[in-house]
Amino acid sequence: MKRIFFLLGISLIIGFFNSVYSQQLVTWGNLANATVTNNVLVKTSEGDGWNAGAESKNMLAFGQDGWVEFELQEVTKKKAIGLTYEQSSGVAMDSIKCGFIFDFSGTTRVLYTRKLGTNTNIGTYDLNDVFRIEKVGTKVLFLKNGSKIDSCTLSSNTNSFFVDASIYTSGGQFHQVMTSLSVLDSLNVNPDKDAVVISSNSSINYGTHAYFWAYKGTNKATFTYRSLMEFSVSSIPPNAKIASAKLYLYGVDGDSPTQWGHRCETNCVSNSSKLYLNTALWTETTVTWDNKPNYTTSVFATLPASPSSVYDYSDYTVDIKDLVKNWVDGSYTNNGFTFMLNNESYYYTALQFRSSDHTNSSEHPAVKIKYYIGTKYYVNDNSLTGDVFCKATGDASNSGLSPYSPKASVFSILSTYVLGAKDTIFVDAGNYSEYIYLTSADCGSSSGQLVIHGAGKDLTTISSPGNYHNLSLTNADYVTVENLKLSNSHTSYFNVYNNGSQNMELKNDSLIHSVYTNVVIAFSSTSAYGLPSNSKIQDCAIISKYAGMNNIVVNGSGSYLEFSGNYIRNDYPSSRGLVINYAYSSPNYYSPSHISMTDNTILCDSIGIHINGVSAAKIDYVTIRENNIIIASQDSLTSCILANYSGTSSETIDTIAGNRLAGGRYGLYYNYTIYTRAFNNFFTNNQYGVKLISSNDNRLSFNSFYNDRTNVWTTTENAVSGMTLSNNIFYSKGSSSYQNLNIYNGAFSDVDYNCFYGPNGAKVARHNSTDYDSLAAWQSLDHYSGTGNGDENSIASDPLYPETITTDLDIDLFSPCTQAGSTISGISADINGRVRRSLPSIGAMEPELQVYIVTSLLDSVPGGVDSVVVDISGSGIDTSIFIKEDISLFPEIPTEGNPRLFIEFRTDTSAFDTTIYIVSLDAQGKIDSMLTVIDGEEIVLDSSYYTIYSERVLVLQNPVAGILFPNPVEIETSLEGGFILSPDQDGLYDTLRVNCSDYDTYSVVIYNEYGELVDSFEVSPATPNAYWDGKDSSNEYVNPGSYYFELIIEEVGYKYPFCVKY
Repeated sequence: MKRIFFLLGISLIIGFFNSVYSQQLVTWGNLANATVTNNVLVKTSEGDGWNAGAESKNMLAFGQDGWVEFELQEVTKKKAIGLTYEQSSGVAMDSIKCGFIFDFSGTTRVLYTRKLGTNTNIGTYDLNDVFRIEKVGTKVLFLKNGSKIDSCTLSSNTNSFFVDASIYTSGGQFHQVMTSLSVLDSLNVNPDKDAVVISSNSSINYGTHAYFWAYKGTNKATFTYRSLMEFSVSSIPPNAKIASAKLYLYGVDGDSPTQWGHRCETNCVSNSSKLYLNTALWTETTVTWDNKPNYTTSVFATLPASPSSVYDYSDYTVDIKDLVKNWVDGSYTNNGFTFMLNNESYYYTALQFRSSDHTNSSEHPAVKIKYYIGTKYYVNDNSLTGDVFCKATGDASNSGLSPYSPKASVFSILSTYVLGAKDTIFVDAGNYSEYIYLTSADCGSSSGQLVIHGAGKDLTTISSPGNYHNLSLTNADYVTVENLKLSNSHTSYFNVYNNGSQNMELKNDSLIHSVYTNVVIAFSSTSAYGLPSNSKIQDCAIISKYAGMNNIVVNGSGSYLEFSGNYIRNDYPSSRGLVINYAYSSPNYYSPSHISMTDNTILCDSIGIHINGVSAAKIDYVTIRENNIIIASQDSLTSCILANYSGTSSETIDTIAGNRLAGGRYGLYYNYTIYTRAFNNFFTNNQYGVKLISSNDNRLSFNSFYNDRTNVWTTTENAVSGMTLSNNIFYSKGSSSYQNLNIYNGAFSDVDYNCFYGPNGAKVARHNSTDYDSLAAWQSLDHYSGTGNGDENSIASDPLYPETITTDLDIDLFSPCTQAGSTISGISADINGRVRRSLPSIGAMEPELQVYIVTSLLDSVPGGVDSVVVDISGSGIDTSIFIKEDISLFPEIPTEGNPRLFIEFRTDTSAFDTTIYIVSLDAQGKIDSMLTVIDGEEIVLDSSYYTIYSERVLVLQNPVAGILFPNPVEIETSLEGGFILSPDQDGLYDTLRVNCSDYDTYSVVIYNEYGELVDSFEVSPATPNAYWDGKDSSNEYVNPGSYYFELIIEEVGYKYPFCVKY
């Protein structure tokens, strides 16, 4: 078992680092003379030459660090791989800026590093060598099998990188190339907003002009043409890194009448031009020379001079990356650009292209943008102690884009960059005195979360330095904060304040507040904000340390909120764990809905979960499952769960199931709460289990109660209207002053199959101020709205809870509540997830049906015993196994569905064969047939030899058990026939034989469980087949039970005890 846990620990560690340093297989594109199958890139054609390969669709954004890694799976082909600046259509090896070249000639293998055009001989390479190229800041490292073998320095850190592979020899391959680079997204646009403005016709609009051009001409007087173009990039997230942006412009060849095209004659110096960012709005249908927009000369794209001086119709591809970048990150509003000559002083100068209004639609202007989202940012304090991510201490002057250049605070990242979907801020170990404030300017989207990721909730601590919320999200959607601690000690300020931000996730955090409410998720009535819907808090420790404060509060509208796996604690008076509130903003009421609270541990003084609606704002669709809630105080209204005004109709059912509710004045308190289904709950050591006020149409089924006073208390007549009360165990520890049920008046819609118990004098029930001391008296009162009085099939008996009660109220197979209930549609499992039988048990727990395989009890045998291996398989079987000291095995099996249970038993002693049993059960869980498998052959056994004790426990005795004694002395014990002392089909009874290796004379003495002598027999050369026939010394068959044997080998003076259970 320890080994299993150790392996799980390793898996968690690997998963953690993979998530931090995300890696994936390279996605290959721009394939030339090559194919990709199962992530293997292979040259397939064109013979030898640097004419095949591919480039990645993955990109490393400028300023970022990243790597590419691969293992050589073939070593007889010449090839190269590495990083390149820009994607291109070529696959020549020369396009690789930094990488490896694998040269092969004859039998000689030579490894080169390629560093910005220079190739360096590094030695050789072998099959299965692992190579890595890693960019760190402006450094590029070359690693072989984990060791650095070379490096180079880039001239700047402003280029984006791609993976580039070039293969010289046919059949050359690269296998499973891994990288940290992310796959690019793209946007392709055909701009349809363009216009020409002409100085000589300055008030005329040319929004439908067929040509897009920059022109200086003369016709008696000089004139100038400029053109405008605009296209939307709004679909690109503002945090995107632009890998490339190209504008494709097409020449005017073939037009009629014939056009001059690109022109530079007579006085022309050059027709080179620029695209300048516009700084003002313009309208395609009204723009003229007179009202054209202004532009900035600080951001531009360049068009070079045309190759010819006249009648040149060249197509142009223009790099507009800087323009698009400025629009996307918000540096400039996107008003398009102005196309104009660099020199407008000389006429006969022009660049002329087709516009979006040209008749040749196939050659309209086109824009192709490739971008990347998911940038990693790094933050560190002034120490490297305990660091997980960073290789340097933090500084505000650092870029924050590399573990080698982290910034000193999250604030510094947010104030320097625009963040968005799929971006991650890694905050390393340390203490940070700052607060985090996010708005719609820095948040995620439906494309992905913005993540703030700590080194661990015990390693990374963020503490607000003043009167601020530690984490404030104002209309900041899709934000995840994980693996860190938020600590706040300021009155009136929360640890986490979600103000109208949807899809917030807090995961694996520690949230500590010493003086105020810890976490608030609030609806804002401000129309500019959204709702805090689809948010979750998961696996967090949320601890408050002040009286009267709440750990988590939800206020107002918001739906699909999830709280799961959290540890929520406040030991101080009048504290509440999780509060779900309505909100009022005149004249409107607002309430949350679809709230899920599962698998939380809540330790508070006053109220664990408070559902707090009002008649005008009821809270619907509440799910409270599998929580462990312990309340310290038993003052008035202290409750594990308090529900005010929840449930609007039968279509908005609340579910309260599988919870362990301990302490407090009430386990469950309903006030004007309707249509709830409470089942499979443990109510432990509450003063009152459930109290209902004006709360009708509720169900209480399959619950187990163990409380100080009364288990169910209704204070209004309508509380039992439409109420189902069935299959519950009611155990009151109270005196004769209390009752299991205290019903104001009225009749239940369904009430039966309950268990009542009051060992200290508590009555079965009180109804309309009349006590009913016994179940018979209660059954004589008509308290059921249907036919009969109600509780006809209920019982009054001790449910046999465990001797020590904590928060579990388990019953065993011998409880009178076991299989004494009735089925309820929709409740198919118990509090532990175990399937309810066709004849279910009363209470929250369904006892286990256990199958025993009992081997010899060898605790006192010298030398110990070899380990036992058991394999169990079959439909519906829980394969988890509990091994007791006596090596009995308890796999769970269902009682329905006629399962076949395969039980394979073997010991490590190689002398004994594997034994397999196949047990078929009927729908009632009784044995239908038995088989054993010997040498692959199924042999039918007489099922009369096998029994289910108490109709629930199947006991099998392994027929061959190996015991290894010192020296060594090896014996076999075998039972012939069945395992219960009863005659088989031949009329013979079970026998026991003992075979002891190395000795031919020995005796066996049999004792019963009281140590009394039963019988003995001796094995010798004269009686080699002696055995015990199951009779005592009076020749009477013994009863089933445990019998102890003593193997006596007088030759060596040994006595070996062992046990067989019949």
